[in-house]
Amino acid sequence: MPRKKAAAAALPGEAPAVSFQGECPACKSKITVNHHGNAVLHEKSGYLEELLETDAGVDEIEKSISARNAERAALQKKVSERDATIADLRVKLEPKSKPAAPAPQKETANVGQEQKRKSWWD
Repeated sequence: MPRKKAAAAALPGEAPAVSFQGECPACKSKITVNHHGNAVLHEKSGYLEELLETDAGVDEIEKSISARNAERAALQKKVSERDATIADLRVKLEPKSKPAAPAPQKETANVGQEQKRKSWWD
């Protein structure tokens, strides 16, 4: 007759074998995990409640950010349209033909002319 493993042999009224019983490392709640990988929550921690509230707050902030980004994109579009309008109006306001600009005067070089220098004791 084959022998049964001690961990697998559970009597009908007895609780199944427990693999882990303690605190969840993430939320600090008391849990039990059996050998099948199923977890049972025995007691919620205050930290878990804070995590749930924070998660809800993050969702609200993400919605707010996406709304602000949409508003910002709309405003940038308006600004670019107005910049284009301003450029068009400037072109229309400029006279059709500008008078020719006077030729720049050439600077004459002071070649051969000595400049009187002051000495440091004067």
